[in-house]
Amino acid sequence: MERKGTVVMRRFVIVVCVFLLSYAGLAQERAVAAWFWEETNLATVNGTEYSAQDFKNWWWNWREEATPLPESPEEFIEWQLLVQEATRMQLFLEPTYRSKVGTFLKVRSLMLLQEEEVNGKVSVSDGEVRNFYREEYIPKLRARIFYYIADSPTEERITALRNGILSVEEFIALKPEEGGATYHEEKVFRIPQLQGEWRALLQDAKVGEITQPVTMDKGVVVLKIEERHGEDPQDLEQLKGIILKKLQTRNADELTARLVDILGKKYNMQVDEEVLAQIDLSPPTEELASKLVISSKQGDVTAANFWASLQSEKSFREKNKFPPEEVDVLKKRVLASMIAQTVVSWEAADRHYEEKEPFKWVYRFYCDHRLNKEIEKRLVEPKVKVDEPELEQFYRENSERFSHPEMVDFMLLEGEAHTISAMWQKISTGHDFFEVAAEHVPGGPSLQQMPVSQLGPELKEIVSSLRPGEVSLPFAFKDGSALVRLVNYREKVPVSFLQVKEQIRQELSRLKYQQVREELLRRLKEGSEISINPKVWKKLRKELANADVAVKNK
Repeated sequence: MERKGTVVMRRFVIVVCVFLLSYAGLAQERAVAAWFWEETNLATVNGTEYSAQDFKNWWWNWREEATPLPESPEEFIEWQLLVQEATRMQLFLEPTYRSKVGTFLKVRSLMLLQEEEVNGKVSVSDGEVRNFYREEYIPKLRARIFYYIADSPTEERITALRNGILSVEEFIALKPEEGGATYHEEKVFRIPQLQGEWRALLQDAKVGEITQPVTMDKGVVVLKIEERHGEDPQDLEQLKGIILKKLQTRNADELTARLVDILGKKYNMQVDEEVLAQIDLSPPTEELASKLVISSKQGDVTAANFWASLQSEKSFREKNKFPPEEVDVLKKRVLASMIAQTVVSWEAADRHYEEKEPFKWVYRFYCDHRLNKEIEKRLVEPKVKVDEPELEQFYRENSERFSHPEMVDFMLLEGEAHTISAMWQKISTGHDFFEVAAEHVPGGPSLQQMPVSQLGPELKEIVSSLRPGEVSLPFAFKDGSALVRLVNYREKVPVSFLQVKEQIRQELSRLKYQQVREELLRRLKEGSEISINPKVWKKLRKELANADVAVKNK
């Protein structure tokens, strides 16, 4: 019995040891997992943890092309503090926030839907390009075009030209009064692109043939076919880009029409043709206005709504000088447009791109950006006020900034010491400065205009000692010598307060805005618990810096 108890006790001890070991292993595993998790945690702000990936998502959206990589994550922390405070204040309920975020989401969702269902599916093969070339661009003709007045002596010359009695060169050499053409030129025609009479005229025309006369304006035109070409690889290559764009556009239009048709069925779009037929350009009656023209699962369009769109389209066409259309044609256009825009908007919203990567992070950034703007509008902008005395004081204290600078116009002659000395000797004994200078400087010295403050110390001292028209003594300059002639001197001219008042207001407003914003951030930081993992930041910054270098080296 005692032995049995000992065995049971041993088993119990073994089980306990196994449990403890297992627990220790699990604890160690959790500790390792926690260690890995902590290594991705960049910062904690008021209990909310932000990972290195959160910083990347913010940085890729926040930065501009020339923005340098920050030395610390401080701006990121400040951004999150403002977002947290705006959220606490429920500024996401503000109409301006909801409107701007809603518009952003709608526009970007439409773009993503187009990319997914249309642009991403457009594909054009080389065979399609070649077939389009054959259908739309060949045969290609080069022809001489002769224009002349009807019932003039030129008709006899054209007959002689057609019968081979007169050569093209001889005909071109004739003046109109001698029976020559009033005007002639060479032109290339692509038969499939011609319309009506011209296509019929050139469809089967052969090289060397002179076409039958065609009346045009007050004259007559005949053409002499010089060349006729079929498929040409070089011609195709030159047109390939144009054809590719045309086919891509055509395919995109077909895909869009197919998408609209599918979505129309999905959302059960129904058009009441009887109500539609009653609508014209005059305002609908009260009874008609409330009737439904379009009905669907997600919304309806009344006759009044449709009439308003009809008027808008009509005004647009008139304003942009489009040809007038019959009312029924205009109604069909508006109806098709309304259905297409409506179902595509619904579908874009239903796909919830804001929940899918990569747009998910762009959308979240924009929402946070708008929260930043809302809190600044609420807590910063009202405190940014600049009154008249402040403007005047700033103007007085910064008078140097608001003045046209002291300016000099001068001519500088540079050269070796003996050359400059010889020039000075001539000028000092009455020789003309410009004539002496022209002997050594082709075209003479150029006039330089410069603020006195930008002159070098040596040149500034010499120029300041001269009066307009005077020439300085030779002086050491760079590796040789120089002399200078002062042409004109203009004193500093203050700009009036009224001229720079708005400029000062904008500058002071920016400064105050920044000060008020910094004070807001200071208070938020004082009332917050913030911790940053320097090890994660160091690793993250290095990764981002290397990524920037890789992009620059591409």
